Amino acid sequence: MTIDDSLRSRISDHLKRTWKGAACQLCGSSVWELHGYVTLLLSDSPAAATGDTGLPTVAMVCQRCGNTVLMNLVVANALPPA
Repeated sequence: MTIDDSLRSRISDHLKRTWKGAACQLCGSSVWELHGYVTLLLSDSPAAATGDTGLPTVAMVCQRCGNTVLMNLVVANALPPA
């Protein structure tokens, strides 16, 4: 799945509604870039190499220091329609 303009728009709308104080917790910058998908694997065991389920997530990276914030696309209601 590619991060197209429609998905970027849904993510942006979600952030405008919910992200209070978007300054980076490390450096104070507020310049963030959407860097792509991350899948967080869910498993019943901390030692499992693979999980049965994944959380569709995007990574937003501070452009000054590299701090990375993950946003769950399901909770953000930002996934494209199936």
